[in-house]
This record gives sequence, structure tokens and C-alpha cells, in this order.
Amino acid sequence: MYADANRDFLRLAGRTREQLLGHYIFDVFPEHPDEPAAAGMRETQASMLRVVATGERDAMALLRYDIEDRERPGHWVEHFWSPVNAPVLGPDGDVVLIVHRVEEVTGLIRARGDRGGDRSTRVLEAELYTRARDLQQANEGLRRAQARDREVALALQAAMLPAPDPVGHHRAAVRYSPAVGTLNVCGDWYDLVDLPGDRIAVAVGDVVGHGLEAACVMGHCAAR
Repeated sequence: MYADANRDFLRLAGRTREQLLGHYIFDVFPEHPDEPAAAGMRETQASMLRVVATGERDAMALLRYDIEDRERPGHWVEHFWSPVNAPVLGPDGDVVLIVHRVEEVTGLIRARGDRGGDRSTRVLEAELYTRARDLQQANEGLRRAQARDREVALALQAAMLPAPDPVGHHRAAVRYSPAVGTLNVCGDWYDLVDLPGDRIAVAVGDVVGHGLEAACVMGHCAAR
């Protein structure tokens, strides 16, 4: 059932908000009755059920899903889509909504058709194009997430490690240089302890692993 729809989707689908909101998706967009091989409804439903079952984003293969022309009942317009279904989780972690994002690639399919080749070849080319764009966006998101984790881990390490102040009569100088790679922030730590007899103890430790999780474990070990 539709909970909301943006203007771009309404424009692509040729529907108004009133025709969508509160209505079951496959009632608004039934499958082409004269296309025995049509599988758009079945594949879309299967993708959404996977999202509900796993709580994970599901990128579908390029999909042909024809839409009935509202101005000409009984006339179906050929459409190709690149759909992605993503979960919206509630406080308990269960899927409460699904964001159904579609990119229409009908124009791309037709443009490739003007250059020759059969339909299956054109569909494959469009599929590769849209998935390459999805992969690029996913990689950019991963890089941003890794950079944030690195900044948090470095801040945690800096807060946990002792300041290089004099220990007893001894002067201490420390240089900590973490790895440059975003995934190589580790759980390294050290401590300096003033001992009787004009001595100091130096403790150095390393938590196995990388990233924010290792830095958190490092903080726990150093505190003990």
C-alpha cells in the first residue's frame, strides 16, 4: 500500500497522489493482461518480501513493467525500470515501510535499439549501465562511512591515550602515527607509570583488529 509518493514518481507513473495513497501497489499498477511472459508484478513482490525478511536493501534486475494509459483504457505503454527497494526500520528493528525507488530507462532502451541489436542485448546494456551507477553510489557511501569511522576512532584513541606530561623526574615524548588507510585505525595503546626508585614503567598494547571496534576495545583494556 502506498504511504507517499514524490512528484517525480507521479510524473513517471502518470498518476495523481489521490490515485496512489492508501491503495495497494498492484491494484494501481496491474500487470499487462495480454502479455503471458510478463513477470514485473511477481518480481517486484518477491523483492519487497526479501526486504521484509532480511531488512536489507534489494536491487532488482532491469524490469519491464508496462503501465495502462489512464486516458486510453485498455492501451498499455511499454516501460523499462531499474528498481531498488530499501527498508525503513522501526524502533524494534522490524521493517515498517519500504522505499520503492525506480529509475525509468525506457528512453535508454529505445536509444540503444536505434543503433541495432535485439531487445535482450539492449536490456543487458541498460542493466549494466544502471548497475554501474548504483555501484558507484554505493562505493561513495562506503568511503564516507569509513572516513567517519576513522575520525571517531582517532578521536577515541586521542582521548584515551595519556598526555605526554613529565613522569616523575623523567620527561616523556610520544609520537603516535596511525595508518593512513581508512580501514587501518587500530587498537594500539600505551601508558606511562611512575615507579619508586626514580623509575618508570612503559606499557604498550595492541588490540587485534581494525577500525572503531578495535579502538573501543583498546579504551576498555587501557582503562583496566
